[in-house]
Amino acid sequence: NDLHNFVNIALATGAGGEGDLTNDKLSNLKTVGSGFGPLIYKLPKTAGYKKLQENCKTLWDTLKLSPDLPEMMRSCEQEIDWYQSVKETQGSVEKTSFGQMRNINQYGCYEIGSKG
Repeated sequence: NDLHNFVNIALATGAGGEGDLTNDKLSNLKTVGSGFGPLIYKLPKTAGYKKLQENCKTLWDTLKLSPDLPEMMRSCEQEIDWYQSVKETQGSVEKTSFGQMRNINQYGCYEIGSKG
C-alpha cells in the first residue's frame, strides 16, 4: 500500500515534475513493485521453502507476461535518488489526506440522492 500511495501522491501532486518521463518512472516503479510483490511484500520471515516456491511461481508467471520486468527493475534502481527526492517533497498532509481518501473509498458508504 505504501508504494501504491507514494506513486499516486506523486502523480496527483506533480511532486516528481510533469511530463511523460516522470509518469514512466512512476509507472515503472509501480509495475516493478506489483510484479516482484510476492517476494517483497507477501513472503513472511517465517516462510519455508514451499511458500518461497509458491511465491516464485507467481513471479515466474508474471515474468512470462512481462518479460521486461527485470529491465524495469534495473531502471528503477538507477533512479533511486530521483525517487528519494520525490518522496522528500511529499508532505505529511498529502500522505494523510490520501490515506484518508483511500480508507473512505475502501470502507465508506456513499449516499447518492438529492435533498428536497
